Amino acid sequence: MAQAFHAGIDFTLKHPGLIDSWHLASNNVVIVGVPDEAALLALDGLAYSLNVTHLLVTEPDLGDQATALILEPSLFAKRMCSDFPLALKEVAVA
Repeated sequence: MAQAFHAGIDFTLKHPGLIDSWHLASNNVVIVGVPDEAALLALDGLAYSLNVTHLLVTEPDLGDQATALILEPSLFAKRMCSDFPLALKEVAVA
C-alpha cells in the first residue's frame, strides 16, 4: 500500500490539472491487487498502447522492480482493472 501512496503523490505532481478535475468530478479511488510484476508490467504496456495517462513506480531497494501503477480516471482504466480483485480483500476459500 505504501507503493500505491507513492504512485499517487508522484502522479499528482506530474499531472496536477488532471488531478484537479478528477477531485472535483468524483474523488473516487480504487486500488486493485495484481498477482505479480508481470501482470503490472502488462497493465503498464496496455495503458501506453491505449494512450491512458499513467505512471509506473519502481522500487530501487528491490532492484527497480515495478511495484505500483496509477492510471488516470477513465472508462479505459476501469475496464483495464476490472478483472483484478480489490487490494487487501480476502479471497473466500472453499
